[in-house]
Order: sequence, then structure tokens, then C-alpha cells
Amino acid sequence: VNEQDDIVLYPNPVHDEFFIRGDRGLWSQVQLIDAGGRMVAQWGPQERFVCGEPPPGIHGVSIQLAKCGSSHQRLLLR
Repeated sequence: VNEQDDIVLYPNPVHDEFFIRGDRGLWSQVQLIDAGGRMVAQWGPQERFVCGEPPPGIHGVSIQLAKCGSSHQRLLLR
């Protein structure tokens, strides 16, 4: 089973918070990356993520997997 396939971000698009569906033990860190490649937020292994005040647009979400590797997904902030 591929751990990356077990992680789903929702809702997408997002207004102020998003969630990760999957076994919380699969990831150890989550980062929100803006279009310029700068990290604008970072969290530990939780399920609810409040985005704060990054500008609207497409952002990257980098999810560091607990065992090995990472998952990279896109999130549209409105």
C-alpha cells in the first residue's frame, strides 16, 4: 500500500482551514508553501490545519511521511 495514496486534503478549494483524511500516524510534518516557494505555515501530525493569512491562490502542501519520503499536493486558497 502506498502511503501517499492514503492521504487526502479536503476541502479544496479552502477558505481558512483544511483537513487531512488518513491515518494520522502516516505523516510527521505538514508545510504550506506559497507560489514563490516560501514556507508560510508548518504543523505537526494533526488533522485540522488553520491557514492563517496567506494570500489567495494556489499553494503547495508538503507532507513529510513518518516512515520515509513525502507527499506534495496543491491547495487552492480563496
